[in-house]
Amino acid sequence: MNRLYLILLSLLFSCVAFSQNNNIEHPLDAEYQKCLQEDVGNLGERRCHSKFEKKWDEELNHIYNGLIELIEMHMDPIHGDFAVDSTTLTNLKIAQREWIKYRDDEFQLIGKIYDRKGSMYYTLASRRRMSVVRQRALELMYYSNSFR
Repeated sequence: MNRLYLILLSLLFSCVAFSQNNNIEHPLDAEYQKCLQEDVGNLGERRCHSKFEKKWDEELNHIYNGLIELIEMHMDPIHGDFAVDSTTLTNLKIAQREWIKYRDDEFQLIGKIYDRKGSMYYTLASRRRMSVVRQRALELMYYSNSFR
């Protein structure tokens, strides 16, 4: 019984930790909401999701490159206690490569799960894809903010 309680408790904490990024307001979120208001219906929603999946991917890459620069800058010993070693940069690059594999697998899964008849499922799939990319961009933004 205690083991089950610990498992449930750890799941709760991990859900809370991951949900924090969903509460972050980013300028792209306001643009996305505006797009949804202007381009109504399932097809309009899918267009917005596709458009903002690309925008979030661009933002993700921008944040990732900036994070690399921040880490490289903080590898200089002049940062004292705030200095990081080269493994931090290596870990980021490995994590990003692994995330890309995860993203690709997740997109395949999304495609299979929502591969049903009806426009609603295409809309759900496109929103889910956008959300996966948005989540990673916000995670990298969180890491970047840790250096400021």
